[in-house]
Amino acid sequence: MTDRRRYRRVLGWFLLTLVLIQGLGLAFLGSQEHRILLQHATEEMEREVVLIGSLLREPLLKHDYTTVVEFVRRWEQQNPAVVRIRAIAPNGFVLAEHTKEHPRAFTVEASHRITQGQRTLATLQVERDLEDVDAELRRLGLQLALIGALLTAGLGWALWWILDRLGLQPLQQEIARREAVEAELRAHRDRLDEQVTERTRDLQRTVEALQASETALTGKSVDLEEANLELQQLVYVISHDLKGPLRAISHLASVLDEECGELPLEGRATLQVLRARAQRMHALIDALLAYSQSGRHEEVQRVDCGRLAWDIIDSLSAPEGFTFSLEGLPVLVTEHLHLRQTLANLINNAIDHHDRPAGRVQVAAREVGPATWEFSVTDDGPGIAPEFRDKVFEVFQTLAARDQKEHSGMGLALVKKMVENRGGRVSIEAAGERGSVIRFTWPGDAGASRGDDAVQVVSRG
Repeated sequence: MTDRRRYRRVLGWFLLTLVLIQGLGLAFLGSQEHRILLQHATEEMEREVVLIGSLLREPLLKHDYTTVVEFVRRWEQQNPAVVRIRAIAPNGFVLAEHTKEHPRAFTVEASHRITQGQRTLATLQVERDLEDVDAELRRLGLQLALIGALLTAGLGWALWWILDRLGLQPLQQEIARREAVEAELRAHRDRLDEQVTERTRDLQRTVEALQASETALTGKSVDLEEANLELQQLVYVISHDLKGPLRAISHLASVLDEECGELPLEGRATLQVLRARAQRMHALIDALLAYSQSGRHEEVQRVDCGRLAWDIIDSLSAPEGFTFSLEGLPVLVTEHLHLRQTLANLINNAIDHHDRPAGRVQVAAREVGPATWEFSVTDDGPGIAPEFRDKVFEVFQTLAARDQKEHSGMGLALVKKMVENRGGRVSIEAAGERGSVIRFTWPGDAGASRGDDAVQVVSRG
């Protein structure tokens, strides 16, 4: 019985609070309805005043004040709610006025200037009684109060009956169930906190390890850059120091050939071999120096690849029987010197290794991706066997014997290094029954326009 009394006391306080909240809600609704009705009545009266002003404009322009007075009087008689209406000239003179003896406890006023262009003809003032609005508000307030009382009584009785019948046992069971769920959630949250803490520690250790690795890598990168710089300087110094003796040997062989007069054939052959070996060594030193410097990057500039290819072909002095054609060469924003050296090595390789006095060499290009172009140099020479297509890119590797043709063996190795240092790739394919195609990718502005050789194939013999 004690629990039921406590429960009923709590229910009584609940119902009292509900009544108070409902009363506040009804008061708020009443105030809102009052504001809405007042605003509506004001707007309606303002529209009527504007309409009257438009009707009075023409009599005012004609100074027909008798018509103005008569119109004001009739309109005041037709609107019982109007308490007072006045038409005032710009100089303050009252043109027309009608006033009713009426208590003015709840009124609203509106004023409107009657104008013609920039000229004010008169000012119309109207005061309206809002007793009908007030009566409507009182009626609405009584209705809301009655409805609220009925709802409060019905809801209170229903709650009293339901809770008195069911009792507190289901509520206590629900509370116990929720407490158990909350305890389980707290335990699960604690486990999650432990897992998050452990994962955070692991992540922190990983970050520290990565930072240490990054620091070590930065140091090694600096050391590597210094070592590369020293190596490049060493290669330059060695190449410079070796070229002097080679020039002396070549000069000495020429002097011996001229000073000794008639030498035996064996002696002349020996001097010729000596000069050839010196020239080969000189070419090897130049190739090594170019190979060591091929990894450097230069500033990009606008390059017309078609014009560049023709300049290279003109500089190589190819045999008369060779024909060259360009196709699809673009205008790129890229490294000029390294692209020139790459194309020059490939075109020169196609000429030097050709097995016939006349041949064809084609230089073409096509866009294969964003800011990426694929160049190809195709010839109709003897071709390269599949088993040698990787070997020819190694340093000092040539397919022909050095006694047959003087080559440094660095041309394709230099091409591969320059292409791969710029994120590209280079490959060799067969060009039909004869010849080979060497393709390489090169970075360039994706929005670059094509040059003059983009569509039309142009040949030069």
